[in-house]
Amino acid sequence: MDGKNASEPILELMTSPEVQKLLKISEGQLRKETYPRGPLKAVLIGKRCVRYRPADVQAYLEQRLGLHPTTAA
Repeated sequence: MDGKNASEPILELMTSPEVQKLLKISEGQLRKETYPRGPLKAVLIGKRCVRYRPADVQAYLEQRLGLHPTTAA
């Protein structure tokens, strides 16, 4: 065995520049769209390191395109 558990996939996280490029938005706009200011969820690693889960970016896009209605809690 190589020490990796086959049932647990490795989570690939996206950097801010990668998300900016994908969404074609500026750094400032990405900050505005990132929770708690906006709807895009992010993973905070340390004090200044922000990463994004691809699934959260996809959900954000679907919501913005009207493909995935928001649920009121």
